[in-house]
Amino acid sequence: MAVININRRDITFFEYLHTCKVATTKQINRDVFQTSHATCYQRLQKYLEAKLIKHAPTDRKRDHSFAYEVTPKGEKIIKRSLSGMLNGSRFKSNSMAHDLRLVDIRNVLMSRGLVKEYYTENQIQTYTDFRTEAELLPYQELQSDAVMMLEKEGVKPIYVAIEYEASLKTKSRYRDKLRRFYYSRATALFYICESKSLERKLRKIEEEVIKDSNRRIYYITAEEFFRSQEFVTFTGREGLKFEV
Repeated sequence: MAVININRRDITFFEYLHTCKVATTKQINRDVFQTSHATCYQRLQKYLEAKLIKHAPTDRKRDHSFAYEVTPKGEKIIKRSLSGMLNGSRFKSNSMAHDLRLVDIRNVLMSRGLVKEYYTENQIQTYTDFRTEAELLPYQELQSDAVMMLEKEGVKPIYVAIEYEASLKTKSRYRDKLRRFYYSRATALFYICESKSLERKLRKIEEEVIKDSNRRIYYITAEEFFRSQEFVTFTGREGLKFEV
């Protein structure tokens, strides 16, 4: 079995993989190592040989590179690094394609100036703060895909839930989710929808769930999201816009 000396860069990688649950070679290199593809691949091979990570089952269609997730042995590195911060076991991916898309969404939003903090589902469900801090607790209860803190000079910071919808689910499931959001103390919810038809479906259900004008949900299609330049513009009721 390969022996590997763990340095600060390696710890950053394992914390990243805990954050994202799963990531491809290209995503890992973009977000962590920022070196040549060959150098990144060689480092990942050493983690594989040491049984700290394993290949995740994907079709490699996203970016034509392998995907990885942490093994129980690799989790020990994460638990030592995040000692005192975790309040739960690692939350493994139940949908590789969905979570790999969220890795790219995270990358885009973290590059925006208004986004001062960004937490993924794994962090929301395992970090102690999300079970003890009043302003974060609603997002843990909602089981959000992600939450970000937006801060503008002279304005009080706000937390916003992020949901990515890849495919249409049952109407009752959406109604339940939207009702839970409106009954919560969460500030706003941003939906990233894989298709325009899915966005229209969600908007219609929201109108059924909440009758007054106090709507706090904003939408964007994945195509619009990823082609955004200076700002990502989410749109709510009656064309109300929220730029990030």
